[in-house]
Amino acid sequence: MFPEWTAEELFAAPPGDESPADSPSDERADLESTTDRFGTADYADVTAVYATRAEFSFAHPPHALLDSATTIRAADLSLNTLCQQYPDQRLYRLIENGTTLQALFLDPKARPPANGKRAAPTTTSPP
Repeated sequence: MFPEWTAEELFAAPPGDESPADSPSDERADLESTTDRFGTADYADVTAVYATRAEFSFAHPPHALLDSATTIRAADLSLNTLCQQYPDQRLYRLIENGTTLQALFLDPKARPPANGKRAAPTTTSPP
């Protein structure tokens, strides 16, 4: 996939990267000082924060999120999770049992606008 790179180069830490042992405590200290300065009133409903999608996926696997869902709306990364990490048979079973599924797929053949900006997605109701 990257023929011009060696395995050592691909898996090496980026230049100037902190050692993993030091990072979490520094980050935690920064988070605690932010909480001390601003309080928690604005974030009272936040129960967890994940630094990466992998950490979130490990803590909340797709089956735990979707198995009892009555409505699923997916686009972008959520759609990737639904399509790649949730078994088709479970999805079929959910839909057959009344779950509503809405998925936003972008048209791969669509031409970008002349100004280079993406148009806002539009939805249409079935007739």
